[in-house]
Amino acid sequence: MIRHCDARDGLAQLRTGSVDLVVCDPHYDNISGGNKNPNAPKGILTANDGKASIRHNHSHVADFAGEIFRVLKDNAHCYVMTNLKNMDRIKAAFKAVGFKLHNLLGWKKNTANPNRWYMKNQEYTLFFRKGKPFRINDCGKKSFVTCDELPWGDECELIHEFPNPTGDAKQHPTEKPVGLMRMYIEESSGPGDVVLDPFMGSGTTGVAAKQAGRKFIGFDIDLQHVMTACRRLGEMPC
Repeated sequence: MIRHCDARDGLAQLRTGSVDLVVCDPHYDNISGGNKNPNAPKGILTANDGKASIRHNHSHVADFAGEIFRVLKDNAHCYVMTNLKNMDRIKAAFKAVGFKLHNLLGWKKNTANPNRWYMKNQEYTLFFRKGKPFRINDCGKKSFVTCDELPWGDECELIHEFPNPTGDAKQHPTEKPVGLMRMYIEESSGPGDVVLDPFMGSGTTGVAAKQAGRKFIGFDIDLQHVMTACRRLGEMPC
């Protein structure tokens, strides 16, 4: 199910305990400090002004953390992507409504954001749980992953989708790799489970959920991105 709406409105329409897993990349402020980087290698981003890169940006984490907790089933996982600047605030907001922090995960990007204090080529995911702890499906997974550590083998085309999209392949300013989202989904849910992304953007989490044999619910406030998600998933918004 895909809906064109504010995440807060979409969450309010979901039944309590109706979702098996949340995987999301909420809107947050970028890190400034590297507006111009004359030493950036060729092909790497050269500008970073610390401003929001999407049109409908809000970073009021407390507005949606409690609703995400409500709609999740008991004993479920929640993956929330963040940058360093917003990590403490997001962690505090989610813990305040009842989530427990399992781990801080990371992934290496194939691009780097310019900065005067080391160029940033990694991103973070706060891995929460609701209820009692339970293991992921493959306990051998590492907490920091790179594109050569996908779980499907070299013969799978998805191995080429793990690096974050760039250039013409990029369909959203903060688009994440399908392979990364699929790994999170397959480690914390089972076939037929319901995966929710309240900030779905261009639908990458939905694509990953569909490939993994899960059901998907996604919201986004930007109609352009909703239509992109619909095209990728072969659905129409409700």
